[in-house]
Formats: sequence, structure tokens, C-alpha cells
Amino acid sequence: MLISGLYELYSERASLFTSAAHIESLIIATIVSGIVGYISIWFFLAYLKKHTLMVFIIYRILFGLLIIILLITNVIAN
Repeated sequence: MLISGLYELYSERASLFTSAAHIESLIIATIVSGIVGYISIWFFLAYLKKHTLMVFIIYRILFGLLIIILLITNVIAN
């Protein structure tokens, strides 16, 4: 993730660093995403201490079946 993020930053540097507002937005977005990521991981680990993965297993199975049904009925294209 870090390497791909750094590569993307390098690739888009011309458009990202055109003004101080762009740099400020990039810094704020990086800080916010880091905080949200940390809180998400903390919540998930705390959840797993008291619960099983059964909710996520059921969710993934139902979501997979929904995608298969949508593919078969041509609602979404492959």
C-alpha cells in the first residue's frame, strides 16, 4: 500500500502540487484517512475479541450471490 501510494503521488505530482491549496488538501486528506484507518482497525479487532466472523461470512455469501444473480440477469456486465 505504501509503495503504491508513493508511486501514485510521484505520478500525479504535477497536478497535486500546483498550489498551496492542493498541498493543504493532500495533507488533510492523508491525516484524516490515517486516523479513520486506525479507528477502523481498532474497532474491528475489538469486535473480534467478543464476536465471531459469522456476520461477515454471511454478508460475503449474500453479496456474492447477489452479484452472480445480477450477472446472470445481465443487470451488470462482466
